[in-house]
Amino acid sequence: MRLAWTLTLAVPVLFAVPAAAELPEGAEALHARLASRLAPSVRSWVGGEARTLARAGGDAGALRAAAQARFAGQLGAAGGADIEALAFLVLMQATRDAEADLKAIMAQVKAANAAKQKLRDLADKVRRDVAQNAGKRDNAPCRPPQCGVGRAALAEVAAPLAAARAPAGFAQREVATLRDLRALHDELKGKLDSLNQTSEMTSLRLQMLMDRRSKFISTLSNIMKKLASTQDAIVQNLK
Repeated sequence: MRLAWTLTLAVPVLFAVPAAAELPEGAEALHARLASRLAPSVRSWVGGEARTLARAGGDAGALRAAAQARFAGQLGAAGGADIEALAFLVLMQATRDAEADLKAIMAQVKAANAAKQKLRDLADKVRRDVAQNAGKRDNAPCRPPQCGVGRAALAEVAAPLAAARAPAGFAQREVATLRDLRALHDELKGKLDSLNQTSEMTSLRLQMLMDRRSKFISTLSNIMKKLASTQDAIVQNLK
């Protein structure tokens, strides 16, 4: 499955994320064939190693060493092929886990972008109101149409903020005076700055996961070439 995304993570900077690498041709079929032969304990080991690999990364050499240690004494004449097959199974699962993580991050990014748009819209209105009331005293009343921000406008922003897992409450709940309006202006700016910083961190995390997944797929391709000439009896005797 191709994951092609272009993200707007911070304003005004655009973060473009390249399309994710495709799985090698035949990888799904090979995985299904090998996985069908696994004993439950081996399947459990594969799942645990895959989760660790997807979250923390690692290299094929360390993975092969872990398989060699776990199944020492069970590897016969085709031991090398068994190790490669186990590495393949772990990497396939890790690739799927990484893809699930990428989708979860994308959902967070989408929610954050929606929240930022709502914040920007409200901040623009408040900024115009502040400008229209420049020079007036802080304790001057804030009345429409020059000062028309109320609870409904704040509530409209709160829901997208909550969806983006950002603080949804506002310290400035009432806008009765120009002091309140100016305080709200500063608060909106602070929330938007915070979301932009979080989005930049999310962008780095997203790119790291995509790079890791690409390395998994490259290693999968190399392992598949090694397994192409082996017999179908691999992994079925491991416990």
